[in-house]
Amino acid sequence: MRFLCGALALIFSVGALAVPTPASAGGDLNRGPDPTRFVVYSGTDIADDSNYFYTGVLVALNHDLSRSGLVLSAFFGYAAYEYTNVAVAGGVVDGDGVEVDALLGYMFVGNGGSLTISVGVDHQNHDLTPNDPANSVRGSETGFKVAADLNREGEHHLLSVIGNYSTAFDSYWTRGRLGLKHNRLTIGPEAIALGDEGFDAQRVGAFATATLHLNPYSPMDVTVSGGFQFSDDDNGFGSRGGDGGYAAVNFSFAY
Repeated sequence: MRFLCGALALIFSVGALAVPTPASAGGDLNRGPDPTRFVVYSGTDIADDSNYFYTGVLVALNHDLSRSGLVLSAFFGYAAYEYTNVAVAGGVVDGDGVEVDALLGYMFVGNGGSLTISVGVDHQNHDLTPNDPANSVRGSETGFKVAADLNREGEHHLLSVIGNYSTAFDSYWTRGRLGLKHNRLTIGPEAIALGDEGFDAQRVGAFATATLHLNPYSPMDVTVSGGFQFSDDDNGFGSRGGDGGYAAVNFSFAY
């Protein structure tokens, strides 16, 4: 079931291939005399009994993210979480989850949009204290990962759909956003689905992105988002939290 959810999330992202799209890296990719070569991003995500931190980089191998070409991406994520299980000593399990991936992809850039499709390797490790044999998401797994990132941006609107699936713990994540733009501010609703072998969750919320310029040619996007998470973790093993509110902030720098 979770493999199907992840596959459907990815198909939803890739299915938008027919739509013309903008450069997916975020920020202003036309920085003046010098093209944008790479984007660095970092952020945090907080939900019920779960704190998640991440950072990553997207690099254009043709040295210009405003043109179609090969891209290389790397990602690191860390989750600190807890859940209850009366079968273990103390009844509470503290979890630490780490994910590292490296993907090679191709970014198609058209009039007003972009689509990036990437494949690569994904490694995850979950350390549980005390050990919980009932939770299959424990220890280390290395797997194959596939991702798709669609963005279409106009003068007054934004469409963003992102999805990925990894065979490591059968994990997936996907997000859709629709935004209205006014000057350097974009606001709108978002919907997210995520999960692995231990849980599935859905989120409904809103986001706001402000584009700042530290100097004329180095834009920074700051995005805040939040809403409600509905958790389907029948076993209570959710590494990204249970039912309740969620909040997130992301920083993205283009160079």
